[in-house]
Amino acid sequence: MDIDFGSFARRGVTLVALMLASALPAQQGERDFLEAAADKLDGYAKACLKGGYPRRAKQVWLEVIHDYLTDHAASRKALGFLPVGSSWAPDPKFEYPTVDTPNASTARSLEKRWDKLAKELGAGHRDLAQRLDGAGDSAGAQTHYDRALRFLPSDPAASKARKLKNFEGVLGTEVELEILRRSRQMARLIETETKKPYAVKKVSKTHPWLDAAGVPYSAYESKNFAVWGDFEESVMTTATQFAERALAFSKMMFKGHKRFRWPFKDRANLAFFKGKVTWEKIVRANVDQFSDGTDIEFLTQNARITRVGSGQSALLLGGHQAQAEVEDLAVRYVVEQYSALQTDGLKEGIGHAVVGMFFGRNLTFSIAQEKETHRTSSGAEKKREERLKLPDLSVWADLAAESAWERSDIPAAQLPLISAASFSSEARIKAWSFCDYLLRRDPPMLLALDRTKRAGANNQGAVMREFKDAAEMELKLLEQAWRDFWTRDTPVMRAIRSDKTPLESVSKIAPTVLDAFNAVRAKFEKPYRLKPVGWVAEYSEQCKDHATYLKSNGSERGPDKEHTQSAKKRGFTSAGRKFSRQALVTTKANKIDEVAEQWIDWPGYRDALLNSALENVGVYGVGKIAVLDVTRGMVTRPGQLHFPVGNMQGVGTEVVIKDLGKEFAALLKKNGKKKGKVVGYPLSYHFYNPSAMPKPDSIRCTVMRGKEEVEGFLHIADDAGNRRVSAPGLVVFYPFEPLKRGNEYRVKWEFETDEGKPHASEFSFKTR
Repeated sequence: MDIDFGSFARRGVTLVALMLASALPAQQGERDFLEAAADKLDGYAKACLKGGYPRRAKQVWLEVIHDYLTDHAASRKALGFLPVGSSWAPDPKFEYPTVDTPNASTARSLEKRWDKLAKELGAGHRDLAQRLDGAGDSAGAQTHYDRALRFLPSDPAASKARKLKNFEGVLGTEVELEILRRSRQMARLIETETKKPYAVKKVSKTHPWLDAAGVPYSAYESKNFAVWGDFEESVMTTATQFAERALAFSKMMFKGHKRFRWPFKDRANLAFFKGKVTWEKIVRANVDQFSDGTDIEFLTQNARITRVGSGQSALLLGGHQAQAEVEDLAVRYVVEQYSALQTDGLKEGIGHAVVGMFFGRNLTFSIAQEKETHRTSSGAEKKREERLKLPDLSVWADLAAESAWERSDIPAAQLPLISAASFSSEARIKAWSFCDYLLRRDPPMLLALDRTKRAGANNQGAVMREFKDAAEMELKLLEQAWRDFWTRDTPVMRAIRSDKTPLESVSKIAPTVLDAFNAVRAKFEKPYRLKPVGWVAEYSEQCKDHATYLKSNGSERGPDKEHTQSAKKRGFTSAGRKFSRQALVTTKANKIDEVAEQWIDWPGYRDALLNSALENVGVYGVGKIAVLDVTRGMVTRPGQLHFPVGNMQGVGTEVVIKDLGKEFAALLKKNGKKKGKVVGYPLSYHFYNPSAMPKPDSIRCTVMRGKEEVEGFLHIADDAGNRRVSAPGLVVFYPFEPLKRGNEYRVKWEFETDEGKPHASEFSFKTR
């Protein structure tokens, strides 16, 4: 008897009833079940798209074509594929919508519908698994038990069949729980290490290679490091401490694996200098310390990090502008050395992985970032290429997940074969995400993959064979596990990523907050070429976490406390602490129009409002608390700008010191202003990326009222303090006293670029 299972599903018959009604053998009924499940998921995706949640719809359609029916026509067409013979190809003219519509009631309705569908799908997969198991198809049964757990994470029958275990309240397989254990262990160690005050002392110690270049420098020592450079003592001290923290982290991360080791018997040598000009001078003065064959011209043109010398006396030499870059490099160098990885792709990948765990962003690159190309690309492709060059790890995670879903990533077997000269942005994302995954799962697999090239592998097939011999595992299976890690919505993966279902992160207040944010942007539309931003549910997940943290801890109020999380408070997470430093926060969301008007006065919040590269934001509100994610929605690198611009009218005269936080008050006192409740209106220069910063000690801001110079101080506010006063690549001039109302002021910004070229911007504005 032939049964049309698809018609049963379309008439509303549940998948469980469908399975029970089947008189066919389990293997024959599987295809019909998958077709019916795909149709139901497609129906849900269409409801999401119609309801204003296209990103959620896309996730479901991708799940259909990858886990149910690869040729599901409705899903393929919805994702922009065209039929080409017996296969599908992307429509180059198709652009999928990326902006969600915040509507809490619609989101709740869709969540209820999903919960109902998940129960039905979970039960159907479980019952099919039991039938397949009874028919002797254990592999097929395992697949469907896993699918059952995707929809019903605590299903007793599926959990028992898959022999799931419990770790800290989370059920998972042994591999999944090992990933969870190591992930939490690493996160907790970073939390502990970041607070640890390692002893660093300034010493009278010279270095012959630095002396050969004739550059000024100071020297510092800790237990395991000797560090030279021309940065301020506080910067050098912090960088040295981060090197110690990275070493302690590496010892824990690779503990028990003898092939990973710290190669230095005495102190390791590091050097950090302000900018590429000094760095290049040192490189050229020590050509004889480089191995034969090193192309010094290529090196100086394409890099700003290198090793001078070799062995125990090797010196890491970096030329960067910002403190954040120096800290990044200190951590990167230590973990790269400890890992003993040799191939370009994996060495770069592990550096990105650990730096990302420490700081939530990557600013330095041992291998230069991919240069601009002029190839023909669709609008969507160009946006993706630009996003690949942004430093924030939350953006990288989005792109890794997209690549994993769409199978558009570089194959894992290619990673050890990639050379620095052909290291694309796509390869960087894959190298980072694959190394991150293996660090969490089983670090020796990194060495096994790395050493395939040394074993003679010169193509992907050879890499796969060598890896299988060394790791006793198929690389394709490991790559599929990596793909599952980035795409599957299992309890373990959600626990590791601290994710929420996007539709859980929709709040009633989101449209109001979004409108207020855009209303302020609209006032500066012309001079800064700004457009209204959209809202994305996925970007609102961390907003919800931080808003919930603040609501649960009523004592955490004020600029400084609202932009961090305390490990002693309920709801704390390391990810939450990192996120909160860059979020916009208000505890007066009931007056959001009035509050948002004030944001332009706070330099760090101003930084987000004037960012022309920002297309989408995340927003979540609970009670009077609202939190915005203004980082992940950037689609390109922002251009440089200053505020105010020339001939701007009605500029403010002062800001309240209390509004900018206790850290700022301490900064004022340090710079000579000891009394008063207000400070002069802040004038800002926005570089948006620490790596785009000019030489810090070359930056000058001169403010004149007629022939009278305005006294104040310059703050390199690059990620140093709460978000109201800091942001990546931000420099602010604060007049000590309020500006005069209705007066014209002349401003001159001067600085020296990384290449040593002078730059000046001069303009006038008038206060209100």
